Amino acid sequence: MTQQKTDRVAKIFARLVIKLDPKFKLPGGGIGENVISNGLDELEKLFPMGMSDNRITDFMVYQVFRYVDNITGKSPTHFDWKWCWGKHAIAKYNNQYFGEGNPRIDYYIDQWLSGLGIRRQMITDYIAGPKPNKWRQYIDMPSDELVKRRFHNTDAGLVLCSNKTLGWSPGSNACSECIHVSKCKEITEKRYPELLRLRLEDGTD
Repeated sequence: MTQQKTDRVAKIFARLVIKLDPKFKLPGGGIGENVISNGLDELEKLFPMGMSDNRITDFMVYQVFRYVDNITGKSPTHFDWKWCWGKHAIAKYNNQYFGEGNPRIDYYIDQWLSGLGIRRQMITDYIAGPKPNKWRQYIDMPSDELVKRRFHNTDAGLVLCSNKTLGWSPGSNACSECIHVSKCKEITEKRYPELLRLRLEDGTD
């Protein structure tokens, strides 16, 4: 598992526990992340074919839900958060989900999460991290260059270019030599606003 994903798991775990104990904070200096990383390594052994982000979410919310049960009527300071990531916690999870666990446990957990304004999918999405931007692959389009050169610097060329290419690009030689740059940028912004944003970030206007 990547360090970035481990860091995201640590952050979302801390956010969940803070909902219960506003004073909670993971130890600094990488200590908290190391405990969680070791726990994830142990958890991964349950899934030899690969551990999905959904599994991590199920494990984490189950452990924090058990944390809730354990601190009911007690001060949260009497509870050691590292207990959520130990071998005993993993064994409890394994028995609950792959053994003789309570068949209604997910219902109770989801009710508890709902009360906090949280859904499992929100946690899973955070763990997964940002999705690649589908437009990024179109920042540079050398295949557009030939079309852009046809009727270059004419009104007909502007019409052709706007209909047959993905518009203005800072990496295009044809665009850099075109008299219709301003108009073309307007068309590109209207049709492909996210692509234009990425191109402006990636290149030099």
